[in-house]
Amino acid sequence: MMSLNSTVDVPADDPQGRYTGLTATLNDQGASSTNQVQLAHDLDITQAISAHQKAIDLTPAGHSNLPSFLNNHANALMCRFDRTGDLADIAQAISGLQKAVALTPTDHPNLPSFLNNLANSLMRRFQRMGDLSDLAEAISAHLRVVQLTPAGHSNLPSYLNNLANALMCRFDRTGDLADIAQAISGLQEAISLTPTDHPNIPSFLNNLDNSFLRRFDRTGDMTDLTQAISASRKVIELTPADHSNLPSFLNNLANSLIRQFDRTGDLAALAEAISSQKKAIELTPAGHSYLPSFFNNLANSFLRRFDLTGDSEDIAQAISGFQRAVALTPAGHTNLPAFLSNLASSFERQFRVTNDASSISQAKAARQRAVEATSAGDGAICVPTEHRQRFSTKVQRQLLIRLVRMGGVVNFAWFGQESSPYPPGGDSLPDPGWHSGVAFTPYSGRIPLPKVSLDNVDEVVQLLAQHMNPPEPSEAPRTPTQDDTIDLYVCTHGARDCRCGETGGAVFRALKREVDRLGVGGKVRVGEVGHVGGHKYAANVLVYPHGEWLGLVTPSDVPSILSAILSRPIKPYREDDPLLLPEHWRGRMGIGKDEQIEMFGKFCTAPLGGTQ
Repeated sequence: MMSLNSTVDVPADDPQGRYTGLTATLNDQGASSTNQVQLAHDLDITQAISAHQKAIDLTPAGHSNLPSFLNNHANALMCRFDRTGDLADIAQAISGLQKAVALTPTDHPNLPSFLNNLANSLMRRFQRMGDLSDLAEAISAHLRVVQLTPAGHSNLPSYLNNLANALMCRFDRTGDLADIAQAISGLQEAISLTPTDHPNIPSFLNNLDNSFLRRFDRTGDMTDLTQAISASRKVIELTPADHSNLPSFLNNLANSLIRQFDRTGDLAALAEAISSQKKAIELTPAGHSYLPSFFNNLANSFLRRFDLTGDSEDIAQAISGFQRAVALTPAGHTNLPAFLSNLASSFERQFRVTNDASSISQAKAARQRAVEATSAGDGAICVPTEHRQRFSTKVQRQLLIRLVRMGGVVNFAWFGQESSPYPPGGDSLPDPGWHSGVAFTPYSGRIPLPKVSLDNVDEVVQLLAQHMNPPEPSEAPRTPTQDDTIDLYVCTHGARDCRCGETGGAVFRALKREVDRLGVGGKVRVGEVGHVGGHKYAANVLVYPHGEWLGLVTPSDVPSILSAILSRPIKPYREDDPLLLPEHWRGRMGIGKDEQIEMFGKFCTAPLGGTQ
């Protein structure tokens, strides 16, 4: 699902977003030329740059106008950089702005503007080159701007917004929660200082929505998701019906609502997301570059609802949406293989409901087109043509509807040579009507489920409900099932994200080989599972009955990981148990967010991946 939750920098001196920085003290020829080039694109920017440089050369050191001349020269260079991408221009602009800042007294009214321009230039170079030192200097400059701007100044909300965007950018790179907390605080202050009818308010609220959503994605705190949804709804309420950004704002609200559905199973949230996505499409002009992604997102939402309810109308709507996305995407576009792969997946799901051979034929045709589209490109896109699809049956959907509200997870597992009624991808068998399974809870360990069908699904849920929560004070202590078997589940759901299919598949095979080499096949079962979230942490390995979730596992990690697992007690782990493999630790079954953060701080000396 493509997210369009990009942040918006609002220039303090230009709320209409045309240009970030001509000050009031512009030297005549150069300033006039620069302004006209930016607004009309019809004058020679090189002439403007030359005029600005001449003004600097003719101005004696110590002259009060020199900082402004340096600032204007830098703005002209930035204008040319934006059009040509020449790094020499942005380097010279940054150098000039640094001199302008150094030459300007702390109490001068122009200093905040010079610092803001410096920060913006450093941010642009960071976005181009990825050098964290540029980002750190930009944040430092933005912070000085805020500190130097008097309370009540009309530019202060925009300066707070720009500082927040830089902090969010660093959070995306480092994961430092202090940055995102400071960004949220700054955006809330910017909003509180801005009148409700100000044209910048929707942008500030959109950035606040994005900040809450980023922190939710990191911590899983539902309060942040609720705040993101609230901010997103406010953005839409305050945005005029004919505003060009309204479709993107509607798409962003849908993305937040889908996260809510994924966490809670709330069909009302998914229905609202679908409604928002439909409206975004209605408001987007034909030929707009976002339109294919909007159709793809809407189709994915219908697919989510189909996976839960099995409604044939939803799978038909999903297919229609993916077809529109494919039809509107130019040949050679980097998104085309993914859209075609999604279309193929939806046809495969339809076949499982209808057993109509034409659905499989269309799925194969779409997958072949995806392969061809990838071959025609640069080869950077991985198309999951052979990866296992997430298999959905009526039994699974009914379990999911009931257990997700209790905090449970329902998935399918494949164990290699074992007989399976749900083969990987392509031509699949009809819904078998029942499944055998196993459940794990932190208080009872392994719970075998010999047969789960529509006839006994409520009884199964009642059984599991008795084991999902700690015993009441009046109950006797509950001893987990004594079991020497270890289940390792590897996410190989490449049809959802290629990283899981490629890296996960390699780790699954490496684990199978290592288990055979050690001769522990009677004790350790290695299975493949569908989507578990956290694609960027692929390969994801779930260890049960321990309840440990591991991430960023590679085939070379397998011997040490398996050795560590075999050396530890086989039981559900609780808060006082040390982490299994801290360098790969993603979380633990049955432990709340705050407790997991505390455990991570107590037991881990480095974040996931092993780098400080």
